[in-house]
Amino acid sequence: MAIAPVNKFINISVPVVPGVQKLYEVPTGTTSLLLYAQVANVGVNTYPTVTFWQKRTQRSTNNDRDIRTIRDVEIPPNDAVILVDGRMVLEKTPLVVDSLCISGVTEKVGIITGVYYDEPTGIATVMCLKKHQMDRGDGIAMGGIYFDCGTKFTPGNNTSYNPTTGLLVLDLGTHSLQVGDTLIISDYAMQFTCTQGSGTHAYPRPTDPVSGKSLTISAVTATTATVQVLDTVPSTNTTTHTFVPDSGITDSVLNNAYSGITTNIFPNPQQGYQIESIVDNVGTSKTFTAYLGGGGGNKHVYKPSIHTFKRALPKALEVVDSNGELDQLKLTPTTGTTYNPSTGILDVTTTALHGMSPGDRVKFAAGAFVFTCDEDSQATTHAYPRPTDPAYDNWLEVISTPSTTRFTVQVLGTTPSTNVTAHYYSSGGNLSITRGGRQFDVTMSTYNPVSGEITFTIGPNSLANNDKIKITEESIIYSCTMDYNLTEHAYPRSTDPAGGDATLTMAISEVNNGIRCNVGSTLAGGFVGPLQMELQASILENSNV
Repeated sequence: MAIAPVNKFINISVPVVPGVQKLYEVPTGTTSLLLYAQVANVGVNTYPTVTFWQKRTQRSTNNDRDIRTIRDVEIPPNDAVILVDGRMVLEKTPLVVDSLCISGVTEKVGIITGVYYDEPTGIATVMCLKKHQMDRGDGIAMGGIYFDCGTKFTPGNNTSYNPTTGLLVLDLGTHSLQVGDTLIISDYAMQFTCTQGSGTHAYPRPTDPVSGKSLTISAVTATTATVQVLDTVPSTNTTTHTFVPDSGITDSVLNNAYSGITTNIFPNPQQGYQIESIVDNVGTSKTFTAYLGGGGGNKHVYKPSIHTFKRALPKALEVVDSNGELDQLKLTPTTGTTYNPSTGILDVTTTALHGMSPGDRVKFAAGAFVFTCDEDSQATTHAYPRPTDPAYDNWLEVISTPSTTRFTVQVLGTTPSTNVTAHYYSSGGNLSITRGGRQFDVTMSTYNPVSGEITFTIGPNSLANNDKIKITEESIIYSCTMDYNLTEHAYPRSTDPAGGDATLTMAISEVNNGIRCNVGSTLAGGFVGPLQMELQASILENSNV
């Protein structure tokens, strides 16, 4: 006998906080109908605007499509705007997952730089970057605040993962966790190898189903806890996964099983609050207090906005000299240089260390290399490149670096050469080789907002401590917790310490062919503004589970 669908009505009533927020995501095994949604202006003599959209995420690629229902609509005082008055179908299938998002633009929005939360009184002291210009008793909305709270663990060497079942067994050491408690696993908390491909792989990735989510513990032992990390089983890669010893990042697993504030992103669900007191004077104060409610006895420590790397533009980093100019070292060729006219490969030996890696660029001065050849029995010398040669006045990519004084390049556009007789190096021009500014692709990046240190994974390189680099403006793409990782942000901006023409001193990282440098710290970690808009919505869930 078939199971009758179960219908469930949900009402959402929340303030529209500054910035972007996710209102709703379709649960697994459910088709939902958004029946009605409106936003009311509850401020005084304010004209806020609102944008409302359906976000459809492709689960295989994590690509998003934002379908805007309404955009930048102004709401007059004591009025409301209807967002949806009918049926909007929302789905969660093996292919896509739908969610509802909203953003508001309000007046007097400030950036939060610190929150001291007192347990058990539930009073929070909130510090702002600039004067907040609010008074005692004012209604406020806050969002994007991140707390480090609960009990933290480090994945141990007995951690294991079954890609067929999707069950991750975390080795946490001695603990008091129970079935039904919840855990949050930081992105890239642990590394595994598998028999598909090579090298190690860090999980969870920002695109994985468990990224940033609370996971319910399904089984425990005295030292382990088991959680489900897949939405759909089995995994697309069911080969054996083996935990890499000592690869678990310190304190990367958080037990957040407590009442009151229920996730590491605060607040969730969204709530409106009221200012209890002003520290200093109204108009000049940067600090206020508000009652948030009890937090279940757990200490809550404010953390600046957590950034998650998404991608980087090609050649985002380039090496520069001490003056901030492209690191264009001049080199001189010497004996040992050879040329193969059949392949077009020029193997250059230099008098000094070239400091290059495959993918770097070089340019040769006219007549940089003098050869003889068997075509005239080595009777005459010939200088290359000539103005008619493909390598003349062009940047060439280094193919290989057999030694610190040898590199190879392709100097022909078409092979073989019209003269394939043996060529013999005779001499070379002094400082006739220009090493181009070395550029690197970034495959991973992490940012510590407290220290300002940023790391880049760039692959094999010959860089050294105290080398100078520049980051191409808006070439590194992150998401962050200030808007719940719903949008992407490109760094560095022109106003950032690392933006513009800034030159950064780097150090070598010990992990994954990486480098690190300081791009400036920030305490920003949330928004606050007067309560100006409130949303009401009705949703019908139809579950076939």
